Amino acid sequence: MSDHAFAVSLAIAAYTFFCIFISVGIYLQMKVKRLLKKSVKAKGTIMSLEQSVCMSSELLYKVANPVFTFKDVHGKEYCVRSSVGEPPGVHSVGDQVDVVYQQDLPQEATINLKTSILMPRICLLAASIAFIFATGILICLS
Repeated sequence: MSDHAFAVSLAIAAYTFFCIFISVGIYLQMKVKRLLKKSVKAKGTIMSLEQSVCMSSELLYKVANPVFTFKDVHGKEYCVRSSVGEPPGVHSVGDQVDVVYQQDLPQEATINLKTSILMPRICLLAASIAFIFATGILICLS
């Protein structure tokens, strides 16, 4: 394969990654906006921390899934296990946390909105980098 063909293939791959990241980023951004628009905020308390192990590439690391309680707008109390594991030490039993939930799905409440808000931005940043990289390759070829 010639250098020119390799560079064009690399640019095509980068544009493909751009399309994937931009699509995922836009989807996640719309999902976050819907969540925030329809959500209700409440105060909650960490009741326990369930330890588990996650694997990322070749690394194993411990995470804690907080179990928290909160009361909805009608005063009904819910106990929810966070679907997002966090490094040990982020939360402690008894900590007061901000809870966000949808009125029709309080059992799916979340306390970790930072991750939900950052993921679309990270995807859009990755898309931008892929686009700049692919465009740079094509400019160098011309």
